[in-house]
Amino acid sequence: MIEREAEPLLPSSEAIRGTIQNPQNAAYRTLPVALLASLGMAATSATTIYAYADLLCKDQTACKDSEQSAYAAVVAMASGIAHAVAFMILGPMEQLIKTHLRAGLLIWIVCRATSVLCLVIGGSQCLDHLEMFWLTIAVSVRSVAIAVSGRIFEGLASDNLLHFNLNTIYVSLTSPPSGQETAQLITASLGLYMLGTAVGPLAVGVFQGYTASFTEALAIFSVALAYLVIVVRVPAAQAVPRTQAGSKILSSLHVLISPLRPFLDHPLAIPYGLSLVLYTTVQAHLFPAIMVFASIRLHFGIFQNGLLVSIAAACAAVHLLLKVFIVPSLQRLRPNSGRFTDSTAVLGALVIQMLALAAITQVRTAGQLYLAVSVAAAGLPLPAFFKSHFVSFMPDASRAITALTFMENLGGLMSPFVLGSWQSVAPGPSVFAFAVALLGIKEMERRTTAAAVGTSRVVTPTTSRSCQIQKHRWIGGNVSLAQNGLDFVRVLCCDFVCSLPVDNHNHDSFVLGRFHSKGHRHRKFAPWVKYRALNRIFKKEIEDYYFEHWINGSQIFLDCEETRPPDFPASTDLYVHEVYKFSGFRDSEKRIAVFEGQYLDWTDPKDLVKLIQMEKELKVFDEIGYNPYITFKIERGVTDLLPMDLRFRHTITRSYFTFDWRTYLSTLLDELRRVAEYEEQSGCKSQVELAGDLKWKTMHGEMEPLEAMLHLVRAAGTQLVGCDGRLLVIRRLRRCRLGVKTGKLRFLEAPFVPMNVLEHRFACLDEEYVANTLLGMAISSPVEW
Repeated sequence: MIEREAEPLLPSSEAIRGTIQNPQNAAYRTLPVALLASLGMAATSATTIYAYADLLCKDQTACKDSEQSAYAAVVAMASGIAHAVAFMILGPMEQLIKTHLRAGLLIWIVCRATSVLCLVIGGSQCLDHLEMFWLTIAVSVRSVAIAVSGRIFEGLASDNLLHFNLNTIYVSLTSPPSGQETAQLITASLGLYMLGTAVGPLAVGVFQGYTASFTEALAIFSVALAYLVIVVRVPAAQAVPRTQAGSKILSSLHVLISPLRPFLDHPLAIPYGLSLVLYTTVQAHLFPAIMVFASIRLHFGIFQNGLLVSIAAACAAVHLLLKVFIVPSLQRLRPNSGRFTDSTAVLGALVIQMLALAAITQVRTAGQLYLAVSVAAAGLPLPAFFKSHFVSFMPDASRAITALTFMENLGGLMSPFVLGSWQSVAPGPSVFAFAVALLGIKEMERRTTAAAVGTSRVVTPTTSRSCQIQKHRWIGGNVSLAQNGLDFVRVLCCDFVCSLPVDNHNHDSFVLGRFHSKGHRHRKFAPWVKYRALNRIFKKEIEDYYFEHWINGSQIFLDCEETRPPDFPASTDLYVHEVYKFSGFRDSEKRIAVFEGQYLDWTDPKDLVKLIQMEKELKVFDEIGYNPYITFKIERGVTDLLPMDLRFRHTITRSYFTFDWRTYLSTLLDELRRVAEYEEQSGCKSQVELAGDLKWKTMHGEMEPLEAMLHLVRAAGTQLVGCDGRLLVIRRLRRCRLGVKTGKLRFLEAPFVPMNVLEHRFACLDEEYVANTLLGMAISSPVEW
């Protein structure tokens, strides 16, 4: 059970607090990068569309009818190439940031800055995107092919990849990654990005020439790069997760489709991905389509197109501000309005955008178009809320962000060919009616999928005493119980019923709290052992609940005492007592829990003697899953049943234990199930609480020990009860099962084969010592089991 290590206590994603920089601080310090990046890339965001008009139309502000179709087709083709490159680069980018968390963001900034630098050196027209260097050459030689091929470079540093890198940093540096803090970071990041997008075109509009905007953009990217390198210092344990030994080099195809793994592992999350694909199919090419429409119908130039972008981004930033800051304040004043402000607000934003797009088909003046665009911007902030909600119920937040970015890139790849093809065939306003139809299909698909998933039976009972989960539906397509997703569940378990109405509280705490109510203390195993296997969503919710209440607040106690040698100094205490508390995880999958010692320090000479003695005593009992000196206090109980993979380790200063907490809870809760079944069959009952009360009376002279034991035997219904109130038969059977599993006892085919002397001694080993230890813990802190 002992294993020395030279590596840190928590070498992976959950490092011990007190490192060089707090990970949460690093996450917040990354936020200004979103603003700086958007300011740099938005300087000439509207000139892209104008450059193609310069190539394809004799008069850039008034394309002829014969030129309009080619203009729309080339813009769509160029946008499609950029999205295709972004689609293919996502997988390799994910593999890169697994080992270097900031690498993707650094590469993105360098690529953007290089594009501006090339334009400064070349002295060509001011085109801010990376492909603009090619567009400059294309405009000079009048080559559409060169201009379109330049979009390859934009795909290497697209806005989707920017958000992917930023969001991955947020979910990797916040704990837990599915918490409210992560949602606020993602939303605030998009808000800063929208703010920069709104200010950028207007800021450079004051310059008469292009050179000044080149210099401004280059300066902004230089500041962003310096800020990221100097200020945002990611802790090493966060940036370099450990890789599994013997891992194989991924094939190119595997790398390309690796972002889809979360959807394969969690099929119920697929509707989320499909909804995002349909949403992005409309949004990715929507504003290029609006700019093409404005150039053709209203003869917009560079300044007018830039103003369109600024208005849309500013309105989106206002919507984000309302949702993040104003709405929560109103929700606190009106608690019953929580459901409206959550799912209904998202639906309302989509409806508003659909109405605004329908209105664009009827615009006749620039003012009308500006007004319609400002209203249509209500749909732009939706990805931030979508992502923050999605990562809240996914087990791996960083991979969830990658999966959503993959879907965004897929939708972006489809968008130019869907909307662009339509606009090239019909250059008029009909493309916006088509976009409204797609958004309507998206909403119908989301609701239809939710209804199909929600009305299916999760489990069919076979007996009257088995668990039943009756028909239910998911609200708004949500698949997380903790996110107001469960409308109504009626759970029948043995002899009691729980009905769960919709409210704004945590549903999983509500239902599991009922299972743990007094009078059903042995039913603690029910949610984990029985209901966790119903489906993936129940599994995650139940595991999250048990982790929060059974692992996060649990403690491991180690008490041992060695016989004092005759010549040993009397002033030295050989009694060793250490308490270990949960301090984090050892692996990136958050399976291996770490319990760190709280008192003894290896650098203290007195503690060093005790720790050496502790190691010596632990070596004596090398049996897996058992040690009479170790007890586990968990939830409202205490047990000597230990994890089979419990390992004792230490760093330079502290000692700690590690084990797989899910496996241990499965073993422990299954043992509670066995206790409940034995008590129901035999009629004998454990009397843990009574044993503690009787011990107090004997300690204060209110009752004789023999009288107390008689009360305990009568209450338990058997003479085979320990002083701690636990049934000895149950403990002995558990010791036998453990002995068989570890190879110390023979396997008994028949359940009632008599044990020989050695087997009987093994089953009864240290039972009085352990019972007294557990009783002492029950006195100091009342327990139920």
